[in-house]
Amino acid sequence: NQVVTSNLISLPIGEKISTYVLDRNGELIGDISILREDPDLSGRDQYLIQADQEFIVNLLSWFRGLSDGYTLFDMTDLYRKVEGPVVVDLVEDTKNQFISKEKAGTPTHDLYQKNPDKFDLTKPYFVGQDKIREFSTKPILSTWKWQEGDTDLKKTELYSVHQELGAKLVPFAGWEMPVRYSSVLEEHRAVRETAGLFDVSHMGVFEISGPNATTYLDTVFSNYAAWLEDGCSMYGYFLEPDGSAIDDGILYRVNSEFYYLVINASNEAKDWDWLNAVNEGRVQIDQDRPWIRVEAPAEIKNLKDPKSRKAQKRDLAIQGPASLQILQAMVEDPILQSRLRRMRRTELISCEIQGIPLVVARTGYTGENWGFEILVHPDHMEKLWKKIMEYGEPFGVKPAGLACRDSTRIEAGLPLYGQELAGPLEITPVEAGFPGYVKYHKPFFIGRDIMLTQENSRKREIIRFRCNLKRCRKPNTGDPVVNKKEVEVGKITSCSVNVEGSLVGLALVERTSTSPGTQLTVVSLRGQSLQKGLKQKNKVSATIDITVLSRFPENEDGIPAWMYGED
Repeated sequence: NQVVTSNLISLPIGEKISTYVLDRNGELIGDISILREDPDLSGRDQYLIQADQEFIVNLLSWFRGLSDGYTLFDMTDLYRKVEGPVVVDLVEDTKNQFISKEKAGTPTHDLYQKNPDKFDLTKPYFVGQDKIREFSTKPILSTWKWQEGDTDLKKTELYSVHQELGAKLVPFAGWEMPVRYSSVLEEHRAVRETAGLFDVSHMGVFEISGPNATTYLDTVFSNYAAWLEDGCSMYGYFLEPDGSAIDDGILYRVNSEFYYLVINASNEAKDWDWLNAVNEGRVQIDQDRPWIRVEAPAEIKNLKDPKSRKAQKRDLAIQGPASLQILQAMVEDPILQSRLRRMRRTELISCEIQGIPLVVARTGYTGENWGFEILVHPDHMEKLWKKIMEYGEPFGVKPAGLACRDSTRIEAGLPLYGQELAGPLEITPVEAGFPGYVKYHKPFFIGRDIMLTQENSRKREIIRFRCNLKRCRKPNTGDPVVNKKEVEVGKITSCSVNVEGSLVGLALVERTSTSPGTQLTVVSLRGQSLQKGLKQKNKVSATIDITVLSRFPENEDGIPAWMYGED
């Protein structure tokens, strides 16, 4: 679909379409007919391409070169690659001879004027597309706008359980949530040394499904859904056409036609509105080409909506080195015990534990190597929570609140939407330290070109730091960070306690101040100007000296353990 001028995404099996293949200069490589055949024995798509004899050699060379990823096809953007690899075979076709009416090298302009029906200019991308912008399709789509509304404070299905446990409950993202049960440090240590159980059922859970699910997701998601294997998950971003971050989330692939998407609770309504507006072709997805839209719609379902009935899902998280043993203790079947043990990081399985149907994923946002996020129907939430606490007691499991969730993710260097991503400082995913989850080699995703331009000129970056004194004032979000010359180089975004009881945090600073070991100072303004705060530098309460750490805690090989966990 990325190398032909027509839209093949919704082409039914057994049907044929006539289209063109263009080179990087927008000139004709092949006037072809494409028949969609039955999938092969592995379930992969198959197409029969028929072409006039004069095109065959060049088409084979072009398709194979694009598939291997070594052929330059876009002179304006060297990052782009078409999705691949694919298998390209030459087959004899004596029954259906295709006779072309066009000659190789015919300019796109001439082709379009003769046969505009062979072009779908609403497609986000096809090779040679930039040579035909003058024939842009109307109408222009409207710009997406989101207005936050007031909502009543909601309670999770575990609200009464939290009350019984004596949790301190606070409003968070529209929900009344447990911030802590004991002390933050005690719960933090449980996550690092044994296990912590989190109620994260406030998080949004969507289902993206249907034959166009993967294509749709690769349009709206910064990471590469098509490269995700069945039973695996990935982190990524949703961006507006101007490159600003709408949200981050975890995409869980069951198969090519079924995904779970878990997103931030504070953005659930916004994400729902955006994803549906794009899916229905109601809003712009590219500033320079406000007429393009997704190639074909997917099916989107909100699994927190009671209308989803049996498909409803809520999220629990058990994190820490004992989390595997706790889940295995809840299981009598040795085969399932083995499956849980063999799960690699980011993998997911569907199973039944203690008579409860579950989707169990080896993921989490605490930085722990071993940890699981569990999708469960709301009717089974309380039973599952109590069973985990019961079977986990000998292993030292403790209930953990939002404060612990925050402190562990800060210690691990993981960003939080609104603080290290987007928010008042308008932090991009690349500035947040996650360029690997923005796949510029995809020909198109919403916000791609703007993000690429920003990356090439960016001057800021998130750092992880530790306060030099164990007992000092906690830096607050928004406090300025200055260098040795007392010049402001950034601002604090988050800070909390680590497992050792020291204060660690994250800050957005100029790239000249990001090297591990760099000494910086946080100025506690308390309503006064930076200049006045610096005059009180000798007062311990006014300034906090910090040391820049590696961006993520590293294992013996220098690899962030949360990213490439050791089994």
